[in-house]
Amino acid sequence: MLRITNGRTAVLLAGDIEQPQEAALVARHAELRADVLLVPHHGSRTSSSPPLIDAVRPRFALVQAGWRNRFGHPAREVVARYAERDIELVDTPHCGAASWSSTAPGEIACHRWNARRYWHHVPGEPATVPRQNSSTSGWLWP
Repeated sequence: MLRITNGRTAVLLAGDIEQPQEAALVARHAELRADVLLVPHHGSRTSSSPPLIDAVRPRFALVQAGWRNRFGHPAREVVARYAERDIELVDTPHCGAASWSSTAPGEIACHRWNARRYWHHVPGEPATVPRQNSSTSGWLWP
């Protein structure tokens, strides 16, 4: 686990921890609050426990997972945990490279959407970043 802060904003890089390690982390550290959480264990169902999410209270949760990965990350129940807390979940298969800056902590930029080439355009598709729908694990357009 690595928590990076400038005193006003923070990022928590949780790594490949699962619920037992998350519980130890919550018990050991008084301050885990972060604006961005790198979702533990790629969003597997054995991670992202409610106590950890509640301790961190991120604005954004970033899932690093491969497109149509064989493990199905992020798991539907993990997506639901973040959605229940109104935490914006961003995943790399849909976002591509994600950029966040402490100078604009309320924004996250998705390279796949911000740097689209004309040949990536789908007629009738909005040119905005999609948001994940926890009830269907599908994507919604704003």
